[in-house]
Amino acid sequence: MQQVSACLACQSVRTSLPTEPALVTTADYPIHKLGADIFSFAGHEFVLYIDRFSGYPLVKRLKSNSAAKAMAFLAQICSMFGFPESVRVAGRPQFWGDLKTFCERCAICLETFAPYHPEFNGLAKVTVREVKRLMKKCHKTGENFDEQLLYWHCLPLAAGTSPTQAFLGRSPRTALPALPPSEPDLATFRALRHARTTPKPPHTPTQTGPSRPTSFERTHSRPRLENKALA
Repeated sequence: MQQVSACLACQSVRTSLPTEPALVTTADYPIHKLGADIFSFAGHEFVLYIDRFSGYPLVKRLKSNSAAKAMAFLAQICSMFGFPESVRVAGRPQFWGDLKTFCERCAICLETFAPYHPEFNGLAKVTVREVKRLMKKCHKTGENFDEQLLYWHCLPLAAGTSPTQAFLGRSPRTALPALPPSEPDLATFRALRHARTTPKPPHTPTQTGPSRPTSFERTHSRPRLENKALA
C-alpha cells in the first residue's frame, strides 16, 4: 500500500475518492452565521457576505488590497450588527489571510474549505450568481446597482417574509409601491429555512404492485412450442 500511495503513475489513474458530504449549517437569528466569497465582474473585484439566517447579502467593491479590504468590510458589518459566531469562506489564503487574524481577535470561528468545492458554501455561491446577474442587468440598463440591490432585498421569500424583514425586523421605505407594512412571521420563516437546510434521507423506492419481469425473464419464460412436424 505504501508503494502504491507513493507512485505518481498509480495515483494519476486511481479511482476518484467519493465526494465528502456537504456541510449543513442552520442559523437561528440574524448575524448568527455568515458565508463569504470574493468574485469578479467587469474587471473589478467584489466581496460578498451573506447572512445565513435571512439570506440578506452585503456587497462591497474592492478597489485595492483585496485581503485587507475584505477584512475591513467585515469589521464594518460587525460594528453595525455585532460579531457573528462563524464565517465560512473558501480556502484561499491570498484573500482571507487578514480575515483570519481579525476573526481570532474577535472570537469568530473562521470555517475554511478547499477551493472548487462550492457545495460547502452553497448559499454564498448561489447568492454570488444572483448578484452577478443583477449586475449584468444594471450594466445593460444603466440602473444604479445599490438601489436595485435594495429592491432585491425586499422580495418576499419563505412565509411571505423578505430578507430585509428577517434581517432588520422591518420593511425599509423604498420608491416602489408596496402593501401596508406587516409584522414579519419570523417563527414560520425560521422553520421553513431550517427545513430547506436539513438533509433529506436517501430515497428508497417502494414497490406497491407486482414486479415487472426483466428482459431475461420475458425472453426465457415463454412456453416452448412443440414442433408437430417432428412428432
